[in-house]
Amino acid sequence: MPPIPQPLTVDFVYQVLSTANSNRRREREQCLKVIEQLQHTSGYFYILQDIYSAGDNALFEVRLLAIIQFRQGMEKYWRSSAKHAISRDEKDAIRNRMLSLHFRLDNDQIAKWSAFVIGLVGRIELREQNGLWRTSLQTLGEILAEQDAEPQQHTARLASVLGMDQNAPDLDKLVGADLVRTNAILALHTMVKTVAKAPTLAVKAELAKVGEAFVPQTLVIMQSAVNTWVECTGKVRERHDRIQQLHNEAPPGTSAADTMRQDLLDAQKYSRLRDMATARDLCCWKLLRRLLPFAYPYPHRDQSLNEFWHDIVKVKLSEYYSLAHRVDFMGQKHAYFAIESITKLHADVAKRDPVAFLNLKGSVELMSWYWGQTKQYILPQGITFDAPNPVPRYGGIFNTDIPEKIDSSSSPEEVTIKVEDSVARRAFQILGFLYMLMDPSKKGATLSLSKRNEDAQYEEDRKEALRLANDLLFTNDSVDHIYRQIVGDVFSETGDELGSWNDPEDWDLMELGENPEDGYDILSVRKGAEKLFLAFMRPHKELIAPHLVSEFRAALEASPTTPANVLHKKASYYAMALTYPLIWDLVDANGIIQNVLVNEVKNVFVGSELATPLIRSRIALLLGSFLPLEVAKETLAPAYEIFAFLLDPNIEHNDLRVRYTATRALKIAVDSWYFDGVIFQPYCDSILVGLVRLLESGGILVPGIVLSILQTIDTIIEQMGDKVTEKAASLLEVLPVLWDKVGDVGADLFKQEILVCFTSLCRSMGSVSRQHQVLILKPIQAMTSNLEDPSNKFLLGEALTLWKTLIGNTATEDLSDELERMYSSVPFLFTVAGDDHAKELIAIAHHYLCLKGPPLYSANYCDRPAFLQALAPLFTLNHSRTEPTRPDLVHPVSNYFEAWIETIRLRGDPADMKAFVIELKESGIVEHILSALVDSYGKHSGLQTNGPQRFTEVGIEGQAETCFVAIIARMLLLDPWETVMMVGALLEADRLAKIVDEMLFVTGSEWGLPLKLFTLALSKLWEVQSLYQELLIPRVPKFADLWTRVWKDIIEVTDEGPHDPLLTLTRPTKSPNENWAEYRDRLTLWLDGTRQVHMGEHIRRMWQDIRVASSQLGIMFWVPQTPEEWAVMQEFAEVCGCYYSGTGTEGTERTG
Repeated sequence: MPPIPQPLTVDFVYQVLSTANSNRRREREQCLKVIEQLQHTSGYFYILQDIYSAGDNALFEVRLLAIIQFRQGMEKYWRSSAKHAISRDEKDAIRNRMLSLHFRLDNDQIAKWSAFVIGLVGRIELREQNGLWRTSLQTLGEILAEQDAEPQQHTARLASVLGMDQNAPDLDKLVGADLVRTNAILALHTMVKTVAKAPTLAVKAELAKVGEAFVPQTLVIMQSAVNTWVECTGKVRERHDRIQQLHNEAPPGTSAADTMRQDLLDAQKYSRLRDMATARDLCCWKLLRRLLPFAYPYPHRDQSLNEFWHDIVKVKLSEYYSLAHRVDFMGQKHAYFAIESITKLHADVAKRDPVAFLNLKGSVELMSWYWGQTKQYILPQGITFDAPNPVPRYGGIFNTDIPEKIDSSSSPEEVTIKVEDSVARRAFQILGFLYMLMDPSKKGATLSLSKRNEDAQYEEDRKEALRLANDLLFTNDSVDHIYRQIVGDVFSETGDELGSWNDPEDWDLMELGENPEDGYDILSVRKGAEKLFLAFMRPHKELIAPHLVSEFRAALEASPTTPANVLHKKASYYAMALTYPLIWDLVDANGIIQNVLVNEVKNVFVGSELATPLIRSRIALLLGSFLPLEVAKETLAPAYEIFAFLLDPNIEHNDLRVRYTATRALKIAVDSWYFDGVIFQPYCDSILVGLVRLLESGGILVPGIVLSILQTIDTIIEQMGDKVTEKAASLLEVLPVLWDKVGDVGADLFKQEILVCFTSLCRSMGSVSRQHQVLILKPIQAMTSNLEDPSNKFLLGEALTLWKTLIGNTATEDLSDELERMYSSVPFLFTVAGDDHAKELIAIAHHYLCLKGPPLYSANYCDRPAFLQALAPLFTLNHSRTEPTRPDLVHPVSNYFEAWIETIRLRGDPADMKAFVIELKESGIVEHILSALVDSYGKHSGLQTNGPQRFTEVGIEGQAETCFVAIIARMLLLDPWETVMMVGALLEADRLAKIVDEMLFVTGSEWGLPLKLFTLALSKLWEVQSLYQELLIPRVPKFADLWTRVWKDIIEVTDEGPHDPLLTLTRPTKSPNENWAEYRDRLTLWLDGTRQVHMGEHIRRMWQDIRVASSQLGIMFWVPQTPEEWAVMQEFAEVCGCYYSGTGTEGTERTG
């Protein structure tokens, strides 16, 4: 690329953007780097405006890239506080023409991007007096103001915005004016939508002003757009008919060719006018959805809005609905999108304020219309099982596939089906919102209650809304009718479910898979019916429950012989499964399972090959609803027997769908509070075999289905524990096969669940899992070998958990070479993934510490320094808080280090001890620990909180402080000389003395350290004679006090008393032939390297050695000066058996 010119030119920027669209990767990368530089260059964004608004003079790809770059730049650099912010002069120049350039854009995609940028900048400058928000609203108000008295002048004025000549053809000026109107309403909608995302009080006030100003104009624009749409549609048809007539009648070579050419151009312009009218109409509906809540807090009290609402109910919606069913009408797709927008507007108002919705003029009639259309849509017309291509009935909700979306390739029939489906979904949704008004416990009542507190009249409005709902919408007859419609028709699906019976892709959409309490925002008629059905059941339980229970009992007793009877039985079972938690007290679940279902599940129903699978699948759903609630113990065995029957692939009519439905229901039953593993045990093996066979079947390749099966297996293993060991081996053989079959869709979640199953199996199998190390290690190695793969990073946590479980089950003699070699990857994993997975890695390293033995403790172990360096960052402090960077890891990491240090000490090899202490120093761990302890001392002591030497960094607290001191204590036991030299090199002498004096002796008892470990570690300091004069001799009474407390704890131990071992983790057991004196004496033994030491003898010998060493060094030994000091030394002499004499302050000699 050539260097960036100064000043910047349009040609250069255009060349960069053109090259950025190149197919050559290197060129694209170079251009992206240049674009990053251009973003900081003055005039760049102004030039981007010239490029994206250039029209046909520039390539579309370049214009699109320009507007995208422009949007990113506005988002990053428009705010004055941003780094490399756009200068004030350039912002003024960009802002002044942002709206005028937007009006000229004749490409829909670029116009939408431009509108988004206007909304973004408008939101940033919302509170500025001369910002884009206020200036744009004023300009848009002038543009959108319709002047019916002088339409030609108004059209000419709008056309002049585009720079069109006043002498241009009227049709051209009309196209130009409509382009300005369309882009103006698009900009207004995008601005309102962008600002409304953060509805603060200031934003609400601004939107209320916009609503008051633009809602009336929007209503006029909508009517004008519809008129233009209808008129232009007729004009297009008229021109096409005339072209066809001239083509058939006029002889060649006449002037008819010019007429045909002109008619064709006019038809294109009228078509463009029709498309823009469609866009304006739909955009107005979206704008109304945004503005109505802010402009009209009480919409039912506004007369003009009431009339508009009534017009929607009586005219607009019916017209659009009839147009959508006229397949010969050219605007059928527009009718669908208009209906979608209108129904969304209804749902928004009903959801936001049910009281206002019911009080608006015509709402009750609107709901009658909705339900009338829904009844026609879901009404069955002939039921058949076996027709390969069922004939669609009206609407075809279940006999015809519902298209996901409507686009240019959609057929008229698909548009009709989508319209009916949309109306039916919205009917259930709005009924649900309105019904929340009847139940104050629902979320929908919250807004009504808050408004009631703000406005006294609102309570009267609410009472009127309740009256309308009770008297006209939710009467007993209507509720009963809706209930029967749902149970009889919606739950009795025919074509859609039966057509997808053997298609795993649709299984999750057809079963009970989501909580019906989540709300009424639904994606299908079926889900909307479920939610509304449950909503009706609570307050109308006395009305609906008897019918439901009666039909359910009749269905239990019936033996269906026709397709209609099978579907009715299936619908009754489904309705009971859905509502059983609400009416459990009216149904004898124990009797039904023991006397009916256990026999019926084995029946074969005639009339269709799908009749039996239908009933069996619904029996599984019934069990999934019955068993989570309390049932008798005698009922569990028949229920588990049914599950074992349904999962047996060798039984006829147990197809994949039946077995999968049983699998999902079984997970709910096994995971319930009332699950009984003892009763489940006889059926466990056959059920697990059935689940394994289901996994092995080639008909299920959908990740979601396999995930459900794996989750069920995992739940059973978790509940049964080691009772599934025998079948676990067969499961371990299936999981690697599934691992290899994983595709691209849902691969990460699929593999994650496989790893979870591996881990559960390892836990349940215990030591038996050692025999399958090769199978289990395969996914672990796959995840830990290449962490550059995002999928491997996502799955690393589960892989490490599996590794930890496997190594925990492994004994030293079973440690395979492959598993042993994997230890070498632990330091690397700490380096690349230690922040997220340090706890698992520490546990894995701890297990290897116990298994690998001597190599890890030797001074010649080459991997140990790298491992220590990888662990060092875990001890760093987070200086913004009073804790380490990872406080959750302090305890496991410290325990690991303590075990490592203590094991090396017990081995007794001086070379290994010294090497390990030096490696700890070189890794930086000791420096981090001491820094944390020094900061903690400065924080707690209060001696250095002011002045130039004050501590500016926060210290650690609690558990971290305890763990860090424990590591230092272990190091003192390991090698006191090296530890003291290391500490002395890192700390000043006076600071070390203060820490030992103030922290170790004053606050040490508050850390929760084992007292004997604490005392033994401090006693090791007396082996370093260089510390005698300055540090140790002046603190003799404090040492004596510690030794006294330790010895008293030992000799006062009782059978029920607390135990504070020296260095062991568990309390030694007292043998029957051992008396208490011998037991106490054994409690005082501890290992110093390979030497066994008695605590009492050690204290007495050490006391004697201290006095001798002091004399040899010429240091005057400490003499008590106060009665308190004499009391401490006297108790020490009595308890520990140590001799002491000296002269007191009163001149008399005292002897202990």
